[in-house]
Amino acid sequence: MSLFTLPGTFIRYIIKKIKILLSFALAEPIQRNVDKLDEHSIVDETLDKLPKGYVVLKNFFCLTQSIDYIVIGPPGIFAICVMNHRGTMEKMGDDLLINSRRPPKNFITLIKRQMDELHTVLLEKCEGDWPISPILCFIHAYIKTKGRIRGVAMTPVWGLLREINEKSVVFDEFDVKKIARSLRKCNSSTPQLHPAHLIMVRKYKQHNEEAPKTNKKDRLDPP
Repeated sequence: MSLFTLPGTFIRYIIKKIKILLSFALAEPIQRNVDKLDEHSIVDETLDKLPKGYVVLKNFFCLTQSIDYIVIGPPGIFAICVMNHRGTMEKMGDDLLINSRRPPKNFITLIKRQMDELHTVLLEKCEGDWPISPILCFIHAYIKTKGRIRGVAMTPVWGLLREINEKSVVFDEFDVKKIARSLRKCNSSTPQLHPAHLIMVRKYKQHNEEAPKTNKKDRLDPP
């Protein structure tokens, strides 16, 4: 029986299996010591290959969330959440499925919450309104569907550097060092201010900026 006489369903099944094998083959150079290294050590090894001009902050505590990695470089600011779940990851609308099922925890909501808290820290303590790119980095999983889910990128560990470097340049060397220095100062093992208070401060500043300067009655008292 020749290849041209095989049913189309069987051919598509073979192609799918070949793609899965190729994905693990490409990941082999990074995961060669997976039995000796934990998940974060594999990510450390990967991020060490970033070119000069990048700053990596590990286990950064924001307000109520601990972010696995924050990468600051010429392409911008990246919040990376490391996932050690096994299986096939695919996109269905605005949801992430593992082996065609909903995971017990909403990973997209988790990293979006981390990103919002990091943005609050940058806005209130570092006095900068910079965009943040959230990334879910999977160590063992196969990503079946490409694309972003609610702005969150999904990538295997061997594609992490490509996901970071494919962005256009937005910061120079001075900006990268300034942001990293500001974040290091406000990194703590305990929250400095309650998130609700920071939200009130942000709304207070936004209201007073939008209100006419001549109409003092519309201005809010600080929280």
